[in-house]
Amino acid sequence: MYKKLIISALVCAIVVSPCVRAEGTGLLLNDDQVSAIRANCQEVQSTLTRLHSNDALLRINLAQQYDVIAARLMAPLNSRIALNKLDGLDLAKTTVDYNAERAVFVEAYKVYEQTVTSAIQTNCQDQPVMFYDTVVRAKDLRTQLRNSIQKLNAYIKQYSDQFELFATRNSPRER
Repeated sequence: MYKKLIISALVCAIVVSPCVRAEGTGLLLNDDQVSAIRANCQEVQSTLTRLHSNDALLRINLAQQYDVIAARLMAPLNSRIALNKLDGLDLAKTTVDYNAERAVFVEAYKVYEQTVTSAIQTNCQDQPVMFYDTVVRAKDLRTQLRNSIQKLNAYIKQYSDQFELFATRNSPRER
């Protein structure tokens, strides 16, 4: 909670008072904002380091769960459906979409991780504008990761719903 407060305060302080140009973002930072970045530099970098560690554990756990779902649930079930010459086209399509999004998640996380590492390694005392740009980029990439996770979870729900329908259509009572 404290780390979110620090990051939010830093970002708000920078955004609220609009005159240094932030590289690549088109935003202007005034002297007060640059001073605020320098004053909170060590705290923010410490918070980013903790966030980076926590995110790494979360990503590993999520990636493992997503891999298990694909490799131990979706693939074997789709194979059995195909071997039994049943109509599992919807399930197979959802699996393809899920696996594509899983690849997006892995790549997005790599870019996010590199960006956070870059922010941690940036000397925010000497390069406050570059530091700010990197933190803003990391925030945007984190949003992309969140969107990817939401899509993966939606595919899991979709697959579950499709399986329920498949099971109902192919139950022995229906034949």
